[in-house]
Amino acid sequence: MIMYRQRDTYFDFLRGIAIIMVIGIHTYVDGLMHFNLFLRQFINCAVPIFLAISGYFIGRKSFEEKGSYIQFLGKQIPRVYLPMLFWSIPWVLILIKAGNNPWMTVLKAFAGEMSIFYFIILIMQYYILTPIIQKVNIRIFWGGYSVIVTIIGVAIFDYVMRVK
Repeated sequence: MIMYRQRDTYFDFLRGIAIIMVIGIHTYVDGLMHFNLFLRQFINCAVPIFLAISGYFIGRKSFEEKGSYIQFLGKQIPRVYLPMLFWSIPWVLILIKAGNNPWMTVLKAFAGEMSIFYFIILIMQYYILTPIIQKVNIRIFWGGYSVIVTIIGVAIFDYVMRVK
């Protein structure tokens, strides 16, 4: 007899909305500047939605059993990293053909710097840091520190991108 895990339709719904938003990010073109700015800002939260959903499920994992953390990493990292490498191949070929340094281009592909693959590297960081984040969440302000860290991170990113 096959056992199926029951899906949480709430999170499936959120994923569906985020998928539609990602499609909108990559396909929407509008000539109305003010409306376009509003809509673009609204749909740009698609990646954070995916990260929040992933963080929710990853944060619920237990690594109490010996070797479970290494087993988790051994399963999850190749699941996201290998497809990223595969889909980086066209970017690598295009950039090398355009005259970019082949070694640097390949190195950037392995680091996730091809197109939108920063998301993959980010999710791998979450996988690696999960046990630390879980312990800190319990001990420090019940996870409220993450709000402060996020505000600081966004402020630094915004400063670097817009001012510098």
